[in-house]
Amino acid sequence: MTENTDQGLNQKMPDIIRLIRSVQRIEGNPECFRTAVCACDQIDCCWREYCLFEKPEDKEG
Repeated sequence: MTENTDQGLNQKMPDIIRLIRSVQRIEGNPECFRTAVCACDQIDCCWREYCLFEKPEDKEG
C-alpha cells in the first residue's frame, strides 16, 4: 500500500530541476542547474549551493 501512495505523491510533486532551470532562463542565466559534474564557474548563482551538493543516490553502492 505504501508503494502506491509514494507513486501518487511523486506524480504530484513538481520537477524541481526543470523549475529552477526555468527561473535561470527567465533571469537571463544559463539553464545549467544540476548539470555540472564537479565544478561550476557561475560563482554568483543563487542556486549554486543546492546545485553542487552530492546527491544521495550518488553515495549508494
